[in-house]
Amino acid sequence: MNETDQRIHLDRLLCDEMLQGLARWLRAAGYDTATVERGTDDRGVVESALEEDRMLLSRDRHLRHYRRLQGHLLLLRGNEEASIVAELNATTDINWMRAPLTRCMRCNGVLRRATVEELTRIPSGSRDCVEVAWVCPDCGRIYWRGAHVPKILRKLEYFQSLEPMSR
Repeated sequence: MNETDQRIHLDRLLCDEMLQGLARWLRAAGYDTATVERGTDDRGVVESALEEDRMLLSRDRHLRHYRRLQGHLLLLRGNEEASIVAELNATTDINWMRAPLTRCMRCNGVLRRATVEELTRIPSGSRDCVEVAWVCPDCGRIYWRGAHVPKILRKLEYFQSLEPMSR
């Protein structure tokens, strides 16, 4: 068995309250990533992960005591964004360029192409430069390829290039 065979497969994810920022970046990379509502107790976090069949990403060491989470919990040690990303790169099959910008970074909905009518919601200063946009069917947020997109893609490429951190 080679090293990549031993890595944890990431598909449907759940980030706890401490990892809200990571959840947004995982969504930007195209991963189905739910988040726990603020104030949810450990039992509620565990139930959400199991009911939704999601891999729980957390730094909360207390969660390791929930035996039912076996196979559904990845405890992360890092505190800083770069160390958490490097740890994910080392322990999982993550691909930060999997499907960039195909999910709503706010609510996790799958984006669809905006209609002509929806394009009118883009601010007038940007609208003239926009030919194609995407909308989240869940929260209604509209996305277009503005100056922020190359910055997001560069950040995802940076994440992809980070050397895996040993556990």
